Amino acid sequence: MSSNQQISLTLFRSQLQLRRFDEGTLGILDSILVSKDVKSLLQLRNGLKRLLRSESVSYLQEISHKSIHDKLLILDFFVRAFALVADVEGCENALLCFQANNDVKSKSNIYLTDSQVIDEIRKVKDVAVKLIAPHSVQAQTAEHLKTKSVQQSKLNSSFSEDTQCLASSMFREGIKKRNMQKLRELQSLQ
Repeated sequence: MSSNQQISLTLFRSQLQLRRFDEGTLGILDSILVSKDVKSLLQLRNGLKRLLRSESVSYLQEISHKSIHDKLLILDFFVRAFALVADVEGCENALLCFQANNDVKSKSNIYLTDSQVIDEIRKVKDVAVKLIAPHSVQAQTAEHLKTKSVQQSKLNSSFSEDTQCLASSMFREGIKKRNMQKLRELQSLQ
């Protein structure tokens, strides 16, 4: 991990601890995920998944007394953060925690509002997953390998045809040359 990533990771952790769930914090998370090495990116993503899961669980337990609007904003942040690190399971867990808090409430009026919030969060999660899917490492790797294999097969097919023609003509020329040498030897012996 580069020093810039370490600094960004420390800043991201401090933003989470200070409970600053805004676009700036998501921007920091996005900057952390810029990596040239796939292996280190996957390790970094796994570490961020664990961090986000632990922070989201602890904070989602704390927000039961907050207003619906605040809950929606916080859950929207976590859903988007989980989507950035490609953690769909974390998104689902955040929704389950919110639903568990709603099951305790008995007021149908509040429950209806909360179910609308859950539907809104699911929509945000689905959009985030759709947006992140083409840019995920797995999707990029698969696309790169596909284009590389197509290029390689084109190169191999044209190379093998040219090589085959070149090799067979060189082989024929070699046989003709050898036969001519043998013919000259036989003619010189007679």
